[in-house]
Amino acid sequence: MPVNDLAERDPTDETQNPRNIDNLRPSESPPLLPSIPGIFPTAPELFNRYDRAITIVKQHTKQTIQPGKQFFARKSRIGWTAHVHPEGALYYVHDEKRIFTDAHLHIDTVFDAATAFIDKIEGPGSYEDNGMITSRRANGVDLVLDLVESEDGRGRMRCGYYFVDHLERIVFWDHPFELERLSHGQYVTSAQHIKTELAVQFWRHCELFPSTISVTRELIAELRDVLIHRIGDAMTSPTSTVADSVEDLLKMLTVVESMKENVDIETDFSGSACVIGRLMWRFTSQMFHHFYGEPCARLDKTQSVYGNVPQHSLLIKIIAPILLNAPLTHLRMFEEVYADEIVSHVHWRRIIERLDQEWQQLTLFATVLLNADIAFLAIPMVDNGENAPRSAAQIAIYVSVVASLGSVVVGLFLSRSNRDRRDAEDYVDEAADYLALHHASHFGFEPLAIMYSLPFSLLMWGQVTDAQFLWRL
Repeated sequence: MPVNDLAERDPTDETQNPRNIDNLRPSESPPLLPSIPGIFPTAPELFNRYDRAITIVKQHTKQTIQPGKQFFARKSRIGWTAHVHPEGALYYVHDEKRIFTDAHLHIDTVFDAATAFIDKIEGPGSYEDNGMITSRRANGVDLVLDLVESEDGRGRMRCGYYFVDHLERIVFWDHPFELERLSHGQYVTSAQHIKTELAVQFWRHCELFPSTISVTRELIAELRDVLIHRIGDAMTSPTSTVADSVEDLLKMLTVVESMKENVDIETDFSGSACVIGRLMWRFTSQMFHHFYGEPCARLDKTQSVYGNVPQHSLLIKIIAPILLNAPLTHLRMFEEVYADEIVSHVHWRRIIERLDQEWQQLTLFATVLLNADIAFLAIPMVDNGENAPRSAAQIAIYVSVVASLGSVVVGLFLSRSNRDRRDAEDYVDEAADYLALHHASHFGFEPLAIMYSLPFSLLMWGQVTDAQFLWRL
């Protein structure tokens, strides 16, 4: 059922609570498309392009190019045009029927399977009888096919599909589709929120098949306006929900501005279309996560739209005073950057960089304090020998040595660990997994906050014991 057909709900009716996902589903009705064996609804997010893992045999080949001009075209298929994605992926488009697929149609077996699935969809008893195919093609609706091997291991092919409406900028199906299959589809709150998720899938489709959209001045202006707002918001609000740094946004804006030179040239600029699709997909995804257009829209990165209030355990309440309440600052920092389990990567990166600088400085101070303590122990009046009783001043110096050494060791360990994590290629995903792992534990972020505060707390205890030593002198 199209999104616009979902009835508006009365917010005062408890039986239609927007937080109840079951209430958002349309009533069960026969699908427009008859149930066809081997055909199932899918989505651009679930597309298998990056998971096919097609391999070739590495072997030495000996080829001789004959004299004269040669033709290196792949095996052509009537009605189909081969396109190469800017990343290098090969996909095919049927311009007349507006069908897109990245199945390798130049292979006879794959082409036969794709043709069979298309015949089932367009054959008698489906769209052809009531003219739905002709109507949708006239309205600029695309059909996308994703051919995958059956999970039974017998090598049989199955076909995922979805439709793309360029006028509404959404994807849709003619079978029931469970939103829980998508990354965050289980958190929808209204029909408009569902439409935002379908728009996310639309732009993901445009990124997968850039030839499906035209690079126009209107489209460039729309993306430029989104970037300008995000730049202004990130520059003027320290708690902005923008997930990119100002530097990265300015680079994106420069790229988008350079696209205007390609508009007046009549040729295929799939690279520009791919960038537009990817950026719009990224920004629309953030709109969905922050409940864009909803009464509960998240306007501050530290805001919890679910009203979550962090609960602290007895562990942090006991240890925090011992560590001079330093863990509470780090705990609050982790809770804000992971509000509602959404990682703000730009803020997480800033936190890690700030902590790394802090640990380096604390390590330097602790090293100086450690050298001073060792120098004090070399004074005869402080250390009278092995057989002499230990004075309170000596004990204070020894405690300071242990605390300073602990601050150095922990600071170096944390600095090295976070530097390696920050330099990783999958830094963004690793940061999300890292925070999710700690958040799901019994004590949440409390052990992490305690560990991150140790260099400061140990250094302060070293200084306190040194002050006791100087006072006793």
